[in-house]
Amino acid sequence: MHYLTTLCYVLTTVFATSLAAESITYEAPEYMDGEAVGTSDANPMDVDGKPMWRAVQVYPPNPRVVENYKPMVWDGESWIASEESRFAGNPKITVEEQEVKLAGRAEWSGQNPKGHMIPALVFIAPTDGSYTLAADVMNNQWHGKREVKLEIYLLDRESASAKRVGSVILPIKESTSLTIEAFEVTEGQEIAFLPKFEAMHNASNIMITDLIITCDNSEDPS
Repeated sequence: MHYLTTLCYVLTTVFATSLAAESITYEAPEYMDGEAVGTSDANPMDVDGKPMWRAVQVYPPNPRVVENYKPMVWDGESWIASEESRFAGNPKITVEEQEVKLAGRAEWSGQNPKGHMIPALVFIAPTDGSYTLAADVMNNQWHGKREVKLEIYLLDRESASAKRVGSVILPIKESTSLTIEAFEVTEGQEIAFLPKFEAMHNASNIMITDLIITCDNSEDPS
């Protein structure tokens, strides 16, 4: 009896360990620098030989259109939009010590006919699986008091689809926990993190810290 009990315990432990081994965690890069000023070289950024992180502008500012996710260029310190699609230094993305800064602003009447300036950090899925997202987000809103959200989109460039998989309202000058429950992703699809401005004349530097992306690609034992 003791032998059977021990054997069952060992088999259960091995099975559970095997399933746990199928869970993979990804974190924001330590830094995300370009290779040459004025170019998109190193965008996307490779990890272990695979493209994994991309700095983009959503322009025209409709995140439901895949073609609008355009690569930014390196200015020596940050990723910025091309000259024809930026306004007053926005949008801009900086990654330092795993802290992601998304600088964007809403449309400004009479000054900015280009519409909202929307930056997006994009994660390129290296494998199929069920993905969950977690992070702390700070809304350093420096102009306006209208609502700002952080939205998450799943992009599929092959089928030209972009669908929102989650969002969180960001109170001004407060830290907010982002938790997105499991959703299915296939290799090569992209997960985009981007601000949404609900009204004109608002601007913010959104800080994302402790970003954790977990992929569970274990098979259902049932």
